[in-house]
Order: sequence, then structure tokens, then C-alpha cells
Amino acid sequence: MLTKKSYYIIAVVVVLLVIALVIGEINNEKEEYVELLLEEEGLRSSDYIGGETPQETMELFIESLEQKDFLKASQYFVMGGDIPQEIWRDFLEEEEENGTLENLISILQRAELSNRELATENYKEFITRDEESGEILYSFIFFKNDETGVWKIESI
Repeated sequence: MLTKKSYYIIAVVVVLLVIALVIGEINNEKEEYVELLLEEEGLRSSDYIGGETPQETMELFIESLEQKDFLKASQYFVMGGDIPQEIWRDFLEEEEENGTLENLISILQRAELSNRELATENYKEFITRDEESGEILYSFIFFKNDETGVWKIESI
């Protein structure tokens, strides 16, 4: 039969084991996060596809869409961003299949550089307004890759 002291020792050992497991899991997640950051940084440092200005990147992107070169168009999006370039390519291909690509091109062609201040100077916004009301209908965020000097599309 176990004594009260034995139960206490077992409880302390179990708590210590749980703490060790939690700390180990936190360390694993931290290592995975650091690896992801290093991978993203490596992608960004080798990413030279884009314009020297946000306007140039917008023009190149529209040109790629008009040529239906969705692989090239997807490469104007930030590498290692929240949405992988492959997903953007699939989205653009679906726009073509659904017959909505011309509408997207028209919206992009009407977009103008916004004067709204964003998080840093490395971010710029294009907006498309309703022709009658002037209300903002669409917002497109561009990001400057400091390592390569090119502007990329972060979101549309």
C-alpha cells in the first residue's frame, strides 16, 4: 500500500514529466518557426521578379494576365507570403475558366495608387473606386523586397 508521501512523489514526477513534454514541444515549434523564417528569407533574397516601382509591377502583372501567362503572373506575388504563388496561379486560371479574367484585368487597369499611409514605406496600396460614387471597391497591397529592390503583390 502506498503512503501519502508516495502519492505526493508520484504526483510531482508526473507534473515534472508533463512540464518537460510541454517545454520540448515549445522548443520543437520554435525550431520549426525559425526554419520557416530562414526558408522565407532565402526565397525573398533570390526573388528578382517584379518592377522597380509598384506601378511597374502592376503593369507587368496586367501584361501577364492579358497574355494568359498565369505562371508568370503568379510570380509577381510575394514569395513565402501567406498565400503561396501556386495558389495565386490556380486562382488566376480559375478566373480564366470562369470567364471573369477580363473583369479582373479591367479592375486592375482602373486601379490608382492610394495616398493612404500603410505600416511602412515598403507597402503601397492601389485602389479601384466605383466610377459613380467614388467608393473604394478594391484594394491591392504591394510590398517592396528590400533585399532585391523589386515590388511584389502581397494581396489582391
